[in-house]
Amino acid sequence: MGHDFVVRYAAAVGLMAGLLVCLYGVARFVARAKQCAPGKPGLARVMASIPLPSAPAIHVVRMGERYVVIATSNASVALIGELPETEITVRQAPKG
Repeated sequence: MGHDFVVRYAAAVGLMAGLLVCLYGVARFVARAKQCAPGKPGLARVMASIPLPSAPAIHVVRMGERYVVIATSNASVALIGELPETEITVRQAPKG
């Protein structure tokens, strides 16, 4: 086995590793796009929002089976607390 074979083998292995990394990145991108696609439920769903003068907004967010209250600003997101499911009343939006 000559030096030329080793160089070609190493280049082929490097190329295959690079292709696998690229395919992994594409697969992650596609999975995220499907999870965040409009009209598709994801892990988190904003149930209600209230804009405030002191902070841009307070939100009630459903995270799986839990309901959390968060405050958001341009620079941060802060957890205020968690609501028991017994205190949540979900109303349907009026049709029309």
